[in-house]
Amino acid sequence: MHPLFEYIRPMDHAPISCDVLYPPSSRSILDRSTRVPIPYETLDEPATEPAVYSQLVLKCDLFPWEIIVRPNAAGTAPAKSARHPFTRRRPVTNLDVLFALYDALSERITEDEWSRLGQRSRMQRQISHAYEQRCVKLGGGWETGVRRIDWLDGRTRLVGIEMIPNSKDSVASDTATLIFKTPA
Repeated sequence: MHPLFEYIRPMDHAPISCDVLYPPSSRSILDRSTRVPIPYETLDEPATEPAVYSQLVLKCDLFPWEIIVRPNAAGTAPAKSARHPFTRRRPVTNLDVLFALYDALSERITEDEWSRLGQRSRMQRQISHAYEQRCVKLGGGWETGVRRIDWLDGRTRLVGIEMIPNSKDSVASDTATLIFKTPA
């Protein structure tokens, strides 16, 4: 992973400070130590080394689905023009990761996802509580329903991403694990 997301074990965090409850912006993507916005040039760098050009699959123990990150998720690639009909192939960037993560976690959960938790199960109650706390914190949003971010149970601060080594039965994409904590 890019050093921005690299999970550092003894300190239990990466250099980035990003609360995925909020859309990626200069207000929400900060340097952990200086609390200043991460420069766009850094966000536009490849998210992995070596760079991934097809897709990056993000997983997390806190929710049951994968997040697929493809290049240009944030709409940053230059448009093709008649003068330059071919654009260079873009890798998955740091900003692509943050936009894909925000977009995926902003989705409403499906009835099927909800029912798989079990009627009135402990998980349903926990996610419902997280939904209520999110709506109170944001001062609204009740009408939009339970979102995938509520699966995180308030742990919305991205503290790092760890690459999962490719196995022999792995698909032609790279996979990484997301690590979250509760915002301070």
